[in-house]
Amino acid sequence: MAAIAAAAISWDDAERVRAATQMACPVDTLAQLAVDRRDTVRRAVAANPAASPSMLGQLAMDSVESVASMALTNRFCPETVLRVVAGTSTSELERASVAANPSCPPDLLARLAGDDMRLVRHRVAMNSATPLEDLSALIYDVDDLVRAAALVTAGTTITRLVLAAELGPHRG
Repeated sequence: MAAIAAAAISWDDAERVRAATQMACPVDTLAQLAVDRRDTVRRAVAANPAASPSMLGQLAMDSVESVASMALTNRFCPETVLRVVAGTSTSELERASVAANPSCPPDLLARLAGDDMRLVRHRVAMNSATPLEDLSALIYDVDDLVRAAALVTAGTTITRLVLAAELGPHRG
């Protein structure tokens, strides 16, 4: 822990990035790194599953789009933040990042499935949390890549459902 804390105050950007990627990084050290002057360090914090929801909310509003995007894809980013960004952001990348988040709520994925931008619909189609009814609609999307992703994800989802039914509770 002391080594991580020491790396967090290093002048070496790479050392601070390494500290920010550590799951064992103390919360107060992560908080310090979340406001680092270098976007590469903030991006590393945003990707860290140990980052607190409040840190992720702050990083999701970062002025550097790649930092915000990384925070929005973190499964622990607060749902309220995902909803605000999906509803207000003009950034295609940010909306696509919300759509890629494995914890994105089904109703929000359904809304993003109708986005005008292909990248957003593609990320919805690739998200295993997307309900089958929305994947079924995306199979008929105007874009080839969106259709292909929806087919693959729907097939994987159906396979999981079949396996779960076959492996159901043991009856003996």
